[in-house]
Amino acid sequence: MKAAFLISLVVLAFKSCDLFSPMEPDNGMKVTFAISDTTGQPRATFRTGESFDLIFAITNLSGKDQIYRHSGPTVIFEIRQADSTITSSVDGLAWVQVVESGVLRNGQTETQTWRAPNSPARQPRIELAPGDYFARAVMRYGFQKAPVVEPPDIPFRIEL
Repeated sequence: MKAAFLISLVVLAFKSCDLFSPMEPDNGMKVTFAISDTTGQPRATFRTGESFDLIFAITNLSGKDQIYRHSGPTVIFEIRQADSTITSSVDGLAWVQVVESGVLRNGQTETQTWRAPNSPARQPRIELAPGDYFARAVMRYGFQKAPVVEPPDIPFRIEL
């Protein structure tokens, strides 16, 4: 009896625990994150000194308007290499730390785009050295009734 119980527990643990694919809540909030060249064509390889776009979109398909709170940008884009942040969409920028609210209406899509790798205030301008990087979108939406999972990182490469 103990053996059957133990085996059942182990089987249940393996069936219910999938660590490799995060589960997105089924609340009608759809998040997309993409990388493209400056003409809008999806790409994952760029040249040193070349700009590219990071595009984040969140769509409310929940059937209800969703209220959120934020302080500053609702999405911060980061370019990372290993465990280091190389540059971000807010480098050199400042904003008032006031908590504001917004509404994402049912059926509405809100899109944020960053022409990477430089922010408008970044001086000196940065050029990414050849190597492997990944892009991350850090969401700062504080939805009250619809938690949203951040999109997976996007790997990309810089070549000479």
